[in-house]
Amino acid sequence: IKNQEALLFIDKHVKTKLTIKSENFMFKKDRVVSNNAQVNIKFTNDSIFHPGLMFTYQEKTQEVTLNPTDRIVSKSPFFNSYHNIFMKFDRLVWKTNTDKIYLTASRGAAVSNATFTSANFYNLVDYENIQSRDIEHPLILIRNFARMIKSDQFKAEVFADYMAYPIHQVRQMLMFVSMDGFIFFDVENDLVTINQRLYDYINSRMGKIDYDVIKFTSETPGSIHNAIYDINSFKLEINGVPRIFISDSQNVAIYPKNQKIIMTKNRGFDFGGIINAGLFTFYGNDFH
Repeated sequence: IKNQEALLFIDKHVKTKLTIKSENFMFKKDRVVSNNAQVNIKFTNDSIFHPGLMFTYQEKTQEVTLNPTDRIVSKSPFFNSYHNIFMKFDRLVWKTNTDKIYLTASRGAAVSNATFTSANFYNLVDYENIQSRDIEHPLILIRNFARMIKSDQFKAEVFADYMAYPIHQVRQMLMFVSMDGFIFFDVENDLVTINQRLYDYINSRMGKIDYDVIKFTSETPGSIHNAIYDINSFKLEINGVPRIFISDSQNVAIYPKNQKIIMTKNRGFDFGGIINAGLFTFYGNDFH
């Protein structure tokens, strides 16, 4: 049916369900494929979500693979509600008959890069870079328009009329903003949906809410996964993290042992290694 989306469900067990939403699925002899699928891995009370990726399910190995495409929406980050972070990486691989989800390199890559960013992350330089050469800040423009129409969802064409800018210029701006998870921009339907992150980022800039600078940057050889998610314990093992900055104002930095941390609920994490906190340096194997 035209303009109607289909749903595909893969149940791991009662507590874990993978829901794939797409306008098109291709069912082949040994696999199911969608070139543009909305993905939601649902746990008991939390989920991992992405608005649009290539989805593949291999029947023989029971393996799910999520890859980016050339669509702008695929450049948006995953949102992980249990750890309360945004995640960017090259490929997700999950053999659904196992309890491990691998966040890893694209096939054949020599090096794999990933970022894991707190939902409350804020950085002034990043905020100013979003504005770039624009007269008005894009996040402020989007917020003000949403307030005016009293909705977090609108058509890009209507927003362009409000701004009195050419539609191609506005769409380009919206695509750029969507890549950092501030909005979800459905290019095919020309529809914008504002994410809470946009409001939080503005409020952080205005000093209305607290924020943090927690951002884990992972770089590993292609043979080592950036991260491994255990769906039983919900722990997220992140590799290739040489250092972590906790406070930009108090000069607190962490140097994890073996460049590895174990992330727990709501941005908590366990590690061994070194903590530099101003004039003090702490060494240990079991920090929490």
